[in-house]
Amino acid sequence: MNFKTMLRKWHTYVGLIIAVPSIILSITGIYLIQDKSPKNALIAATICDDGAWVGVSSSGMIGNALSIDALPFPHQSVTAISCTKETIDVILDYGPIASTQRQTIRWKLTQRPFNGKARSIKRLENQLMVTTQTELWALNEDQWTLIKSFDPTLAQRIYEFHAGWFSGESFAWVWFITGIFWVVLTGSGIWVFFRMVRH
Repeated sequence: MNFKTMLRKWHTYVGLIIAVPSIILSITGIYLIQDKSPKNALIAATICDDGAWVGVSSSGMIGNALSIDALPFPHQSVTAISCTKETIDVILDYGPIASTQRQTIRWKLTQRPFNGKARSIKRLENQLMVTTQTELWALNEDQWTLIKSFDPTLAQRIYEFHAGWFSGESFAWVWFITGIFWVVLTGSGIWVFFRMVRH
């Protein structure tokens, strides 16, 4: 058996061995990209200054600090919540900040000046503090101020790229199409192999 034949057989059998894991990874990746429903029962929650609590779950807003179910934003996109005696602030992972008074429910959406994924939000009197993976921002009377900025690590850049984000912009559709082609290629490769074996 010459080297070329050995290489071809090695390539064929190793390809068959990894075919099943490849299909599983591709299908689950496609599902996670396309499915917009919450992946967790409890998405985010916090305790208010007066001891009440508020959170967002896969079924909507929960807790005794706010008596509403309907939200003007997709609850599966919520990253963090802040709650004081008067105010509730919710930040979306790549979206705006939603704020309302606890007694008078009237949501106000505030755009943010950064592209990174939000990590936390905290209201200190009339000032909102927001963090991303690399930045600390303050919002005071509709004026944003960058308090501190850090260079992202290579691991953070790779993680966002792996999740289908680059500079705050989503390209998850590329990974979705790639996943479909990978399933088709793997399936057709298995079909070709068994046809060769039968002949």
